[in-house]
Amino acid sequence: MYSPIHNNIKLQPKTVPPGIEVMSCPESGGQWISSAAYWKWRETLAEPIPNLDLGRPEGQDLAREDSAAGKRCPVDGAFLIRHRVGHGLDFYLDRCGMCGGVWLDAGEWEALQARGLHDDLHLIFSSAWQAEVRRQQRSEADERLLLKRLGEADLNKTKAIRRWIESHPEANLIQTILDGDFDSN
Repeated sequence: MYSPIHNNIKLQPKTVPPGIEVMSCPESGGQWISSAAYWKWRETLAEPIPNLDLGRPEGQDLAREDSAAGKRCPVDGAFLIRHRVGHGLDFYLDRCGMCGGVWLDAGEWEALQARGLHDDLHLIFSSAWQAEVRRQQRSEADERLLLKRLGEADLNKTKAIRRWIESHPEANLIQTILDGDFDSN
């Protein structure tokens, strides 16, 4: 079995914490996790590991290191399909649509572990997870646009006003007035 990154480098067996068997590329540090190894390890868990939302990791820009070049599955040669992880992690995981194996570039398994997402590999590839990642991306893009158009001070004021309205006992009336739909005459 050869590395999807370095076609001439043989993958070496390795056990990574917390006890999952992978095939590792000695050149890139990437890891191949077969579907069978993942599910075998996952069955050993007493309960799911809680996910942690820690924002973006400090000093860890794995997206820069992630190659956009097409990678082939070391098992069956099919092209690997890229899936964005999201949830504060700005990198992609590569999965084989044929055998279900996953390629993780160097540092990605550790980043997933730090967030408690390493036991959710199967969910990351789901349409529901990917839809949430796209929703988060749109929300972040909207935030950047608002920041650019309003500036930080006015955006913060606007958010404070919104929080005040949402927490007010007469929030619906206030919203009606703001919408111009209230006529006191």
